[in-house]
Amino acid sequence: MQHAAFLALAMAGACVAADSHPKAFPLPAQDGVALIEWISASTFRFCRAWETAPCKPGADREVEVEREDAGARLRFRTKYLHVDVDKATLRVSVRTPEGPKLLEDLAEVRRAEGAVVIERSAPAGERFYGLGAHSHESADLRGTAMDTTKPFLMSSRGYGLHHASPGRYTFDLARKQSDRYRITVRGARKIDYYFHFGPSPKEILEEHKEVAGTPDILKEWQLGIIAQTQLPAYATPLPATLDASWESLCDSVRMMAHASLSGIPLPAFDIGPYQSNSLALYRRALQLAQVAPVVFTSSTAPADAEMLVMDERAAQARRRWLPFFLTYADEARLRGLPMLHSLPLQFPRDHEASKRADEFLMGDEMLAAPVCTEDGRRSVYLPMGVWTNWRTNKVYPGRQTIEIEAAEDELPLFVKNGAIVPAGPRSGPAPMELHYFPKLASEFFLFEPEVSDYTQAHANPALDLWRLEMAPKVDRTYEWVLHNLPAPGRVWEGETVYRRVQDRHSLAPGCWYIDEASSNIHVAVRTLKGKTNIVHLGQ
Repeated sequence: MQHAAFLALAMAGACVAADSHPKAFPLPAQDGVALIEWISASTFRFCRAWETAPCKPGADREVEVEREDAGARLRFRTKYLHVDVDKATLRVSVRTPEGPKLLEDLAEVRRAEGAVVIERSAPAGERFYGLGAHSHESADLRGTAMDTTKPFLMSSRGYGLHHASPGRYTFDLARKQSDRYRITVRGARKIDYYFHFGPSPKEILEEHKEVAGTPDILKEWQLGIIAQTQLPAYATPLPATLDASWESLCDSVRMMAHASLSGIPLPAFDIGPYQSNSLALYRRALQLAQVAPVVFTSSTAPADAEMLVMDERAAQARRRWLPFFLTYADEARLRGLPMLHSLPLQFPRDHEASKRADEFLMGDEMLAAPVCTEDGRRSVYLPMGVWTNWRTNKVYPGRQTIEIEAAEDELPLFVKNGAIVPAGPRSGPAPMELHYFPKLASEFFLFEPEVSDYTQAHANPALDLWRLEMAPKVDRTYEWVLHNLPAPGRVWEGETVYRRVQDRHSLAPGCWYIDEASSNIHVAVRTLKGKTNIVHLGQ
């Protein structure tokens, strides 16, 4: 099949081939074998093997690739990537069609003293993320040397590398030489990696799911606090904690943040080791358990009465987030994204965010800053935007670091303005809550597991009005909670004017209430499957 680019190059005298049916293209290795295989227009696989190690192509995929023999180089072009491979050394260079270079090998992939070594350029300002669920204090790993069993690396230049060949990996990320990084794989007979172009971290992970697969949909009971034997197949337990301590709790927070940058969608936190420590430490560990994607216990020891009370409170708090967890668990299944988002994943252009691995976001909306100090004090970096403290309703401008002292029963949570956050009932048959943080327009797609579809919730200002809209997939009563807004003159749905009540306990569909202490407006609505519900607030 011919393309315009093919004709232009042919007229210029170049030798080009274009193929809309994917193939693994062999490369001219002087010893052993080598190939490049296209998985998508944004992902390719490079394999270089010696002796008897194979480089077998995978399944065919429909990818449009142009290939050109350009003398000393082989060139491959897709919609998103231009890849050059030096024939003599098999050095790889990758750039976008617009020109910015993404990756550049500085030397031939070589074997030395029982290891395979790769050296690549690391321009000033390039940041590196990933390499598994470790406890490094900064999200950015530049300037470090790390051994890892999870050789998945992301670069701020807009690409990710997933190394598939077995071996013991060491990444020197511009530590020994400031202008390059080196990957050493000991005990390897080949190098086999996938290159994923983003350009954003989320897009990189979406490409990665085509290679790594995605989790099965989680059941509601799997989002509770479960036994170790009940862990879902795709859950990845954090490295074991032998002696629970304040330091190990801090490590667990950082491990979760790094896991989200390493192609690990469901990190699992073990609450068991903390059960045998102080109540203060156990309480803070349970707060982390409220927001961890998967929580299990390895302990079989009976808990005392006070611990049982703490366990039940933590379980209740976690159940409040069940609608939120179910939605992001389905996103992990569909898109390969982690359930929790480290700051660089959500704010890749924020250099200050790249330094923080001791906080993370639940999905896109809520920033969690778990406490792992005995005095309850910690600093919290708030990225761009405006943030509201979930507990106090205090509003903070973003791009600043604040100092907080959390009460012993408080997990610090901050919600970005312009977000809708669903929360389950506090107890009994109360309605599901939809917390809206103005003043930006917002939407949330709420996953409904019983129908495997999404209820759509929208909230936005319209001149001097506020508009709340639902496109429900199931029948349900909701309680909208609009934070930090003055009392409206009236609330209405079509021709029906909602009645104002004097306390929250009197709320029923068709009623509204304002909490004067918090400046929150509460509106109760009843929605029916397939019928759009629109409520307005105005003067």
